[in-house]
Amino acid sequence: MLWNLLARNARDLPGHPAFVGNAETLTWADLAERATATACGLIRLGVGPGDALGLVLSNGPGFVITFLAASRIGAIAVPLSADLHAAELRSHLTRSRCRVAVLEASLAETAGALLSEGTLEHVLLDGAEQSSGLSLSALTGSPGALQAIAVPDSDSPLTRLLTSGTTGRPKCVQRTHAQVSFLADSYRNTVGITRQDRILAAVPLCHGHGFCSGFLATLSAGATLFAEPRFQRRPTLQLLESERITIFSAVPFLFSLLADTNMPRQPDLRSVRLCVSGAGALKREIWHKVRDRLGLEIRQSYGSVETGALTVNLDQNLEATCESVGTPLQGVEISIRHGGTPQGEEGAAGHVYARTPAAGESLEVESRSVCDPEGWIPMHDLGT
Repeated sequence: MLWNLLARNARDLPGHPAFVGNAETLTWADLAERATATACGLIRLGVGPGDALGLVLSNGPGFVITFLAASRIGAIAVPLSADLHAAELRSHLTRSRCRVAVLEASLAETAGALLSEGTLEHVLLDGAEQSSGLSLSALTGSPGALQAIAVPDSDSPLTRLLTSGTTGRPKCVQRTHAQVSFLADSYRNTVGITRQDRILAAVPLCHGHGFCSGFLATLSAGATLFAEPRFQRRPTLQLLESERITIFSAVPFLFSLLADTNMPRQPDLRSVRLCVSGAGALKREIWHKVRDRLGLEIRQSYGSVETGALTVNLDQNLEATCESVGTPLQGVEISIRHGGTPQGEEGAAGHVYARTPAAGESLEVESRSVCDPEGWIPMHDLGT
């Protein structure tokens, strides 16, 4: 349970930094206090167990606080990109069944339109202290209201994520507390993340890669998460050096951009012990360019919205295997099937199937499970 992880970190690591971003540092005690206050405020707005809450937020404390607050009251967090066009946002909010949402303050005009047309009943604006909208930071409620709501059980829905829609209309995939907690612990244990790690997520926390390797990994380990609202090449390199980042998550294109960045001097990135790439195939030429110019060796991961993270490449001889997505995370199984069966010669390409306790359910198909009767999920990818 994510709320239990937050409570544990606030108890055991109260003064340890949990989140750094937007010129703000929150300790685990701060984060627990803010999330509790936000949970009480959401209750006052009428948000409760089973209600979908849209999070249209860039990387920042508002995302972390609101997601955790939703997890405490049994609401279903629906992370959405703050870069969506108004029509896309309207469609996604409707399909994920949101009636209340938290939006970036820069989207105040869009928020007003969503309210006036009836798409949403309530809108909170993050960073809206100077606007006429209802501010997330000013949201309060009676502390007693929280005591009346039990912590959700493990089978309760926690989040809904939208697929990219690259092979059709995006699907809305729902995961329970137990499924997300498994994903958090599986990734942390496999990669070996500890509370001493300082994690920089250069990818949106609302997307699967950033959600797992950034938000969930930090929460599970009691580490420190650094996240900037927008990716910028030079500030990112400076942050990696100045904050002694130990784990860095990005996508191949961003790694390539960083390697091509002109800097007055070569940044000292020796603190970075792990670079994880996801959400796209990592080409050998990018791997070599990043290693040669920045001294960083990228490890590729693999997964999907339906399954969460599945594999990561932790091979000792990384140069020889840099294009591989590695081996399964703890508790995850992968099968390469040839003609519908797992038999085949080693090295022969086949269809990838995965089995994981983190697999979610689609809200929009007759057979809601994305798995076959034995729990295997067709990934629609080829692998060896």
